[in-house]
Amino acid sequence: MINTLPIANVIMPIAFEFYIGLLLFWLIVLPLEALIFKLLEKIAFLRIFLFIFLSNLVSWVLGFIIGTFVLSYIPLFTYSYFDSKGWVFSLFAIFIVSFFMSWFIEYFFLKLFAKRFSFTHLFKTTGYANMCSYIVLYVISFCSIIIQGLFF
Repeated sequence: MINTLPIANVIMPIAFEFYIGLLLFWLIVLPLEALIFKLLEKIAFLRIFLFIFLSNLVSWVLGFIIGTFVLSYIPLFTYSYFDSKGWVFSLFAIFIVSFFMSWFIEYFFLKLFAKRFSFTHLFKTTGYANMCSYIVLYVISFCSIIIQGLFF
């Protein structure tokens, strides 16, 4: 069964259970993005973690709304799971669109707090943070599709 899952901020159909995806979100994505900000912006990990969480939450909600009311009506994003080639292409397209949506939504959210943190390269850092988390989650998603194909 394909579940709708918040991954790195935006709603996406992923071929593994919702709770595993949520666990990945908490254990991988949020700390990874906070670590990128710590390294590139020289901000304490715990100090930025809450704002990374909030920016991901805002991005998740907006992604849900956009995904539900806009993307679900575009044929590219609506392939059936049973049309394996179309579905994999659709999943890839959703990852690309979601990446850019996440990047821009999080950037504008974090920009609201620019004075509090004195960001030096916010746009670039937000892009790198999202790129790293999306690469990790894309690999995990791709592997889960392969495993499902082998065993189911």
